Amino acid sequence: MPDRATRTPTGHSTDRPTPLDGSDERVGGRRPVHPTMTTVLDDGPPRLLHVRGRVDGATASTLGEQIDEASRRGFYRLHLDLTGVDELADEAVAALRRAHRHHAAHSTELSVLTAAGTEVDEVVAAAGLPRTPVSVAG
Repeated sequence: MPDRATRTPTGHSTDRPTPLDGSDERVGGRRPVHPTMTTVLDDGPPRLLHVRGRVDGATASTLGEQIDEASRRGFYRLHLDLTGVDELADEAVAALRRAHRHHAAHSTELSVLTAAGTEVDEVVAAAGLPRTPVSVAG
């Protein structure tokens, strides 16, 4: 039986993600960037970068690089889906702030989707970053 495409809160399909490194290597439709974090890029438009797992001190710089790479691909709008993130370290918040400043300086949009009521949602809100909390079926 073929796998069904899943839909994000914004209605994007995640059945054909694009690896950020330009290769065709995929692991279950996800690009493992670290044992604790995976990402999936949906080319959209708008472009949607899904992040799953822990974004801690060891993975925060990788997240920043992947946001930069997704932003350089010529889209004016980037949605960053953090609904599957379990932990968001201070270094990750700093990477999100840099990405937000970059998009603001270039008059482009970066929106951050968080799972409503979670610790990650609270951390992003406390950092003063614009976000869209969404209900996530558990």
